[in-house]
Amino acid sequence: GYTALSQFFWMFGAHGPNLLFAVEENILEPAIHANNLAMSQGLNPALIFTKTFFDMYTRMGGSGSTLCLIAAVLLKSNDKGIRKLCVFAAIPAFCNVNEPLLFGIPLVLNPVYVMPFIITPLLQTLIGYIATLSGFLPFTTEIINWTTPVFISGYVASGNLSGAVVQGVNFAIGVA
Repeated sequence: GYTALSQFFWMFGAHGPNLLFAVEENILEPAIHANNLAMSQGLNPALIFTKTFFDMYTRMGGSGSTLCLIAAVLLKSNDKGIRKLCVFAAIPAFCNVNEPLLFGIPLVLNPVYVMPFIITPLLQTLIGYIATLSGFLPFTTEIINWTTPVFISGYVASGNLSGAVVQGVNFAIGVA
């Protein structure tokens, strides 16, 4: 629900996570602290959905979906103008700056992007959830800065390569 509502707000040009800040502040941030406390007491963390989980595995920083869109456009588009824009936007997007692409290719209220813009993050959330539930991906216990680049952030958040692998799978799904 959090992911779907966040993406829905983005479709109308509103910053979804900012509008849902109360959820982040009252549910997702306390969840990361509860997991951290459990680990410090020798217990297993119990909460999958934390701020770090969404930042690293659904959003892959702030621009994981933007990087997916850039890769998809570069792989499939014949429009030279949009391809140039994607090349220009790739470096800022790697550092989690979305605006050159999000507003350069008008995603806001563009019906072509409605389904992939909402469904892709839902699939990415589900993959991260299943990976955590199955034990492949450790529970998140630390707060990682959302500006940490994709793949590095996955590794740092999980403490091993499984986080980067989950981000890689989510990236491939985003491109597809």
